[in-house]
Amino acid sequence: MPRSNASVAAAAPSAGVASAEPPVPPPAPGQRLDWSAVAERVARGEPLAAVAAHFGVPVERIRRNLDRSDRFRALVKNQRRYLMNEAADRYDALLLTVAEGLARTAAAGDAKVLLWLAERLGLGQRQESDEFLIRQFEEKYPPAERQAITRRMAADGIEPWKSFYAEMDQKVVDES
Repeated sequence: MPRSNASVAAAAPSAGVASAEPPVPPPAPGQRLDWSAVAERVARGEPLAAVAAHFGVPVERIRRNLDRSDRFRALVKNQRRYLMNEAADRYDALLLTVAEGLARTAAAGDAKVLLWLAERLGLGQRQESDEFLIRQFEEKYPPAERQAITRRMAADGIEPWKSFYAEMDQKVVDES
């Protein structure tokens, strides 16, 4: 027996789900549900009960669509892919910000806080994003300034960055 919209809405708080947005009024008879909005919430990992309560539909309707509709599953998959790409872009921007901050503070003489953050983000380890950071660093700073930064950091005994900056320093020598 399908649950009423009232019972769906009443079940959501007991499931421990708190929504920051007010629920969407249930679709009127003959009106279509915005399945792309439903797919977005499912892709974000919201429990089906919370999604159903938000849109004022029974959980079974969403579950049935997940089981039977290739189109809806494709919407969820595409939305997940979009969210993953968006997160990767934000992470790369954060890495670049930390790297630029490291270069600025190293030039100023004190890099302890940014080194701690770099260690927490795993910047001292070899990653795919290192190539991106090296390219950005090379584009931003002229060869002489890159060498000066490398020497100052090595003089300060900054081990996690030795290989990173040594590689860049070698590129500077090759460019000369």
